[in-house]
Amino acid sequence: MKAVMVLALLLCAMFLCQGCEERTMQETELMYIDFLNTGKSDCSVIRMDGLCIMCDTAEADDGEYISRHLKDLGIESIDYLIISHYDRDHIGSAADIIHGFEVKKVYAPDYHEDSREYEALMAAVRDTDTEICIMNEDVKIKTTHGEILMNPPEYGLYDDDNNNSVITRIQYGETSVLLTGDALKSRLGDYMKSADEDFDLIKLPHHGDYNKKLAEMLEKSGAKYGVVCADKSHETVEKKLLKTLAEYGVEAFFTSNGDACFMSDGKVITPCR
Repeated sequence: MKAVMVLALLLCAMFLCQGCEERTMQETELMYIDFLNTGKSDCSVIRMDGLCIMCDTAEADDGEYISRHLKDLGIESIDYLIISHYDRDHIGSAADIIHGFEVKKVYAPDYHEDSREYEALMAAVRDTDTEICIMNEDVKIKTTHGEILMNPPEYGLYDDDNNNSVITRIQYGETSVLLTGDALKSRLGDYMKSADEDFDLIKLPHHGDYNKKLAEMLEKSGAKYGVVCADKSHETVEKKLLKTLAEYGVEAFFTSNGDACFMSDGKVITPCR
């Protein structure tokens, strides 16, 4: 009789354990996107399918804040560091991040910037023997539940560094996020000619600038949320942009109010309030 009871208890524990494992797997099948509060600069951290992706690294004095955020999440390595373009408010802490964490691969646009931050980034890549991909054509990375699609600008097409921004679309299940760097009107227009038009969440370009192509993009996208990376003054946030967001039902989030965090279960993206 005792043997039967022991066997029953073991079977019960086994089923309970399986239930725990299944629940844990379901809970971890989520994508998280954090847009960090670094003022008028960009840094976002995406966690999906066991990967950590970082897009841009804000200013040079933001390294400690970014590093603390990663450590608080238990992140020790970054699978893909995507550099949208080489302005200092996008690559300022890149060297610190590469030296402070295991960065498995860097993706960056195909042009050169004469700046201390650019030289520090490239020196860090060399010093740590980090793999770097200088993009002159689309790069697609498949993940378990989605994909990362990076669209670099055509080499030599633009004079303005902002228009040299890599535009990154992250698909997770049926949901998608668009990271636009600082792309201006002409770059957005060129991107729209060949890209998917729909997305749920957009990191709005250039800290709150408005242009007609962006308005057209928002109208077609069906986006629910828009993130503006700006400081507390909101000097760079144009009223026309806010009006356009409201017109198309896009809820605005400002990193000046704190990190803007979202999650996706593959069917819908929601803010982590």
